Amino acid sequence: MVLQKLIKQEKLIIQILMNFNFNANISVPVVYKFITIALNEGRRMIHYVEMTGLLKSTISRHLLELGLAKFCTQ
Repeated sequence: MVLQKLIKQEKLIIQILMNFNFNANISVPVVYKFITIALNEGRRMIHYVEMTGLLKSTISRHLLELGLAKFCTQ
């Protein structure tokens, strides 16, 4: 059961990356936030802070880089 969930998440991550507009200026941490948000859509910013263990200011900055800040209410 756990393996099936992991496989499903891996497929979803691959799909997300295939649809992601690759840009050489985007760092790996920003892509990590993008995947975290894509796998957990519709949550508040505080939830993403708790999931990643990063500061709210860091998450906020990465969301601004991705153009997603307006979708994550504080």
